[in-house]
Amino acid sequence: MALGGLDIPLLGRLEGIEATLTQRSGGAPSLLVDGVLGAPFRIDGTLAPFDLRAVGRGLQLALPFLFVGNAVLDADLRARLDDGLVLSGNIDASSVRVDLGARAAAVPGEPGAPPPLSASERAARRAAQSLVVFDQIRIVAPQRVTISETLGSAEAAFDLTLTGSVAEPLLQGNATALRGTFRFSGRDFELVRADARFDPSQGVLPRISVVARSTFEKARVVVPGSAITFVTPPGPRFEVVLAFDADVTTDDDGDVNLDLVPSLTSDATIEVATVQNGLTAGARPLTDLELLGLIALGRLEPGGGGAFAGAVAQTALDTALDLLVVSELQAALSEALGIDLVEIRTTALTDLFDGSGDPFGVSLRFGGYLSDELFASYRVGTFDDAERAFAFTNEVLLTYDLGPVAFDLSGRLDFPIAGAGQPVPGVSAAVRYDISRSFALEAGVDLRTERQTARLGVTLRW
Repeated sequence: MALGGLDIPLLGRLEGIEATLTQRSGGAPSLLVDGVLGAPFRIDGTLAPFDLRAVGRGLQLALPFLFVGNAVLDADLRARLDDGLVLSGNIDASSVRVDLGARAAAVPGEPGAPPPLSASERAARRAAQSLVVFDQIRIVAPQRVTISETLGSAEAAFDLTLTGSVAEPLLQGNATALRGTFRFSGRDFELVRADARFDPSQGVLPRISVVARSTFEKARVVVPGSAITFVTPPGPRFEVVLAFDADVTTDDDGDVNLDLVPSLTSDATIEVATVQNGLTAGARPLTDLELLGLIALGRLEPGGGGAFAGAVAQTALDTALDLLVVSELQAALSEALGIDLVEIRTTALTDLFDGSGDPFGVSLRFGGYLSDELFASYRVGTFDDAERAFAFTNEVLLTYDLGPVAFDLSGRLDFPIAGAGQPVPGVSAAVRYDISRSFALEAGVDLRTERQTARLGVTLRW
């Protein structure tokens, strides 16, 4: 029997459905269903007792209640009746696009928005959803879990177990970022470690732990004639590390909130000469206010007090502009082009109005998987380096992931402002070996015209 198409809650639209119902003499009635959900799937089993198995490879669907905008996955699920519909089995995802706005309620009055439900209708819907129960469904994605939001972009892997019900789903497990950036106060930080820990007591909302770093050029953050002198580290650059732990929450409309109290530290120590006699009080680390002003305004002021008010106002405006323009544009391009990663980054948008004279920086990165193990991305930008010294930048990044061992290879060519010198090539390579889920070794080398560096590190996850 051909049924054509059918809209199924939670799954989406099923196409090409053909169902066969059979019953042999003295046997239980059985059902066989073939259809298409982005790829062919099959459901077969008995109706009395109700026990069906659904199997499909390369299925495409969205799961808004789990913040999944779309996913491609292999599923092997079982459905049975036991005081409700009980679902169990395994899901192996080959790609997942996380959409933090997917779960938000539609705004009444907006074009295309459904009418608001009455209190009795909401109660009836929740009662029906409570009858669909998840029994230890394991959901695994070793890579290609992408998120691109105003707060940053990342690719992650996860190993989760789904319990609870459709009305109140519960997740347990961990998600770990493989690479990405976090945007704080208008500046991008490279992720060193980012983990999301899911606990059933928090529903489907995780507790996030992030450590990220950003590099600054000493000569650009200290204005000429400043009383500040860098003592450490040696060389022309220093790092600022951002770290925080935060719980993800949602409001009554389903919008996601991240209430975080970041910790800022730096490997830099400075001396500040007094105006009267030029003497200093000795070397000291940067204060919290100095670090906040540095990140928001791009300059270092002794004490940071004068920069604090401006930093707060500028950060609020930049965040609002990012939400209205950049984030929506990223999502639209990613969906239209059908690729894994679209990342748009700019220097603080308020730089256009502050009269500083610094060139405005913009970069655009596209990325996608060429195979299950090989990820490639291309970035083109203008004045998007930390020092805004290069008028045009090209960068190609290849990541080859072979289970516990991953290789990164990147090449870039930077073009300075016309007449300021020759193009600057650069090549970097890195290898990471995951000894266990919580321990990894990393090594790498960066080769550029002006400097060559090697690095060796240990990563601990907990």
